[in-house]
Amino acid sequence: MNYNRSNSERKRLRIRSSAVKARHKINFNIYRAVVYIIILVVCVGAAAAYGGFKGIIDSAPEIRTSDVMPSKVKSIIYYPDGTEAVELVGSQSNRTIIAIDDIPEYVPQAFIAIEDERFYEHNGIDPPGIIRALFVGLQSGNFSQGASTITQQLIKLTIFNGGAESTSLERYTRKFQEWYLAVKLEKQLSKQEILEAYMNTINLGRGAYGIESAAERYFNKKASELTISEAAVIAGIAQSPSYNNPIDGQKTNSERRDRILNKMLKLGFISQAQFDEAKADNVYARIDEVNEVKSAQETIYTWFEDAVIDSVIRDLQEKLGYTKNEATTALYSGGLQIYMTQDRYMQSIVDRYYADDSNFSTSEYLLDWALTYTDEDGNEVNVDQYSLQSHFGSDNCDLLYDDEDDAREAIAEYEEDLGISEDDIIAESFNLVVQVQSSFVLMDQYTGKVLALSGGRGNKKTNRSFNRATDALRQPGSVFKPLAVFLPGLDSCGLTLASTKEDAPYTTPDGFEVFNTNANSYQGTTTMREAITYSMNVVTTKWLVEDVTPALGIKYLKALGLSTIDEVNDNFAPLGLGGIYNGVSNLELTAAYAAIANGGIYTEPILYTKILDQDGNVLIENVPEKRTAMKDSTAWLLTSAMEDVVSVGTGTPARISEYGIAEAGKTGTTNEYKDLWFVGYTPYYTAGVWLGYDNSVSMRGRISYSYSEHKTLWSGIMSEVHEGFEDRDFVMPSSVEKATVCTSSGLLASSSCPSVTEYFAADELPTEYCSQHRWIAVSMCSKCGLRATYATPSEYVYTDYFRSYDDVPSGYCQHVASDILDDGGGNGGSDNGGGDDSGDNGGGDDAGEYLSYSSFHRLE
Repeated sequence: MNYNRSNSERKRLRIRSSAVKARHKINFNIYRAVVYIIILVVCVGAAAAYGGFKGIIDSAPEIRTSDVMPSKVKSIIYYPDGTEAVELVGSQSNRTIIAIDDIPEYVPQAFIAIEDERFYEHNGIDPPGIIRALFVGLQSGNFSQGASTITQQLIKLTIFNGGAESTSLERYTRKFQEWYLAVKLEKQLSKQEILEAYMNTINLGRGAYGIESAAERYFNKKASELTISEAAVIAGIAQSPSYNNPIDGQKTNSERRDRILNKMLKLGFISQAQFDEAKADNVYARIDEVNEVKSAQETIYTWFEDAVIDSVIRDLQEKLGYTKNEATTALYSGGLQIYMTQDRYMQSIVDRYYADDSNFSTSEYLLDWALTYTDEDGNEVNVDQYSLQSHFGSDNCDLLYDDEDDAREAIAEYEEDLGISEDDIIAESFNLVVQVQSSFVLMDQYTGKVLALSGGRGNKKTNRSFNRATDALRQPGSVFKPLAVFLPGLDSCGLTLASTKEDAPYTTPDGFEVFNTNANSYQGTTTMREAITYSMNVVTTKWLVEDVTPALGIKYLKALGLSTIDEVNDNFAPLGLGGIYNGVSNLELTAAYAAIANGGIYTEPILYTKILDQDGNVLIENVPEKRTAMKDSTAWLLTSAMEDVVSVGTGTPARISEYGIAEAGKTGTTNEYKDLWFVGYTPYYTAGVWLGYDNSVSMRGRISYSYSEHKTLWSGIMSEVHEGFEDRDFVMPSSVEKATVCTSSGLLASSSCPSVTEYFAADELPTEYCSQHRWIAVSMCSKCGLRATYATPSEYVYTDYFRSYDDVPSGYCQHVASDILDDGGGNGGSDNGGGDDSGDNGGGDDAGEYLSYSSFHRLE
């Protein structure tokens, strides 16, 4: 190297040159700019990060203590005495809330040991746990290891719906908000309150939510009865309910149980002795035993419970303004407490009779079938039982079979005709429903409470299935006559039970031709009582058309709670015979008769008495609507007539056992015996029974010839229901009086009238006596046409009848002796012969003196 002075000088001059200075300056400026930019980026990034984090925090949902409490809780239906009948469990609602003080301390400690061992030390988030999870993630590349505290898990379950995010950004956003809310929640709730909420909320597999439901599902016991070993089993489920539960993932659960027990021992939650005992427990054998029983106990609601569920959903909408979805969610997940009206003893009687096939004369089976298959063009085709029936024709195929083999044979023939092979079938459903079918409703007419109910025969296989007592709308037939015709006739039209119509061939003005059950049988003059007793069609229709009118009948039917009546399509003569547009339900029809049994007061039928929320507050106090549907006199007169229906009329097979308890009711039969009804009542209860085929085929020739099995069914059930009850009669109100009237004129009867003794509403009782039947019977001589005497040869004597003495011939037969003629009032017809005294008396004592052959007879 050249270090001489001249060379060094040259180098110094070179360094100081302007060009070099410029280059250095530029480089420095660039460096400084880069530094500034880096600082700026860092600052902007920090500000952005702060702003972003603040935005995330600011957008976090508000949190209240109530927000983290379990929101979905199963509802329970109770019997009137408070005994649990059935649980209504919706999605995520199979839980029973329990206080943490009501369970052993080691139960929550088991969860703490596996989920959050520093639970009592942190303020909602656990930094050591977060660092540990981050370190493991950096080492393995898998950041799935959790570091969530129990507080965070509770927030995730309740505020963030379980944390089901679709992107990483959403997941990290939720995580930051979760930390923030956890710290906030810990300032509002104590550790024990947080732990209690968590243990009542968490999903513990197999449809069990919360510790109480899990204890019941896996061990068939309450959480307060759990052992340490059992608590560890349940705590081991929390991380993954589907795979860690002791039924579906027993091996994994067993490993986690051991880890939990070890942790509990290490943390001082349990002693060595408790640890050893828990480890030695053969807990999974018990779980398997319980599961076997639970799996076989699928809950199928009863007909009554189905009806209660429908009623509650409807009332939540109508009375509280819920939408249908809101009402359904509240019912299955709102923790409602519902108290039904069912009488368990009476229901057991009904159930026993309906389970006994010997109470029904036939047991055919109606096919319910559907099939999806692929046709030759590759298209999916759907067919069902109606397609099959259409293929074979309804005359050859009524869809009723003796057994499954017969039904399967028909299906196979249909599939063969269509060329459907086994390989073509995508899906198939097959079910047989026993026939003939029936429904029964039993209620208290005074309170409106439905006490027992059956929606059909056979094993009930599904929940919320078709309920023939409440859902089926069937033609009522003659059971409608008292409601649509005789009730309004007695109540508003001035008719009485003694009113008469002529039973003879009849066609209404609009062309409706009416026949009695026996079309060739007519009884002539018929009282209303007789028409009710023997269910006579012609005179009933005459009363409706000529006196009541269908419009008035409809008005009364609606007042009786029959909601399916159509004011337009039912406003015709067939209404009186039960021929209506929509049909009626057994429940509403029974309630209508209950109004008669209750002295004319209609009481809305109810299936439950109250609904409480999960905190015990009353949501609905189900007080039935009541209204006067008829006068009490009308109700009693109908009852009196319908007592005859049961004692001597069409309803005699429905008579209950001889307890001395009064009974009234009415039968009903529709065309071709498609529907058979009997609705009756006692001073205690009202009940209605329906019998028929679901597909409305004729029962003619299918059931017993007498067509009375529905009546004997009613009799059997109601006899047992009333067993041991005090003898009782229907109480006649003061508004009813008893009187004898002329059957022709309807006025109070005279001694000469054809008469009947009947009950009347006091305000409809006639006040005048009949003058139509004061006939005078006089002995006459056929030879001379004059009045006969003692001397008139007997072969000439006959009896003739006159309205009054003014109409009686004044002369006497010429065979008479002179002394008799003198005593009888002179020659050729004295004034005494048919004078004022005898005429005024209408056949009284004076006439008797002179007309020894005369007698006085009552004529029709």
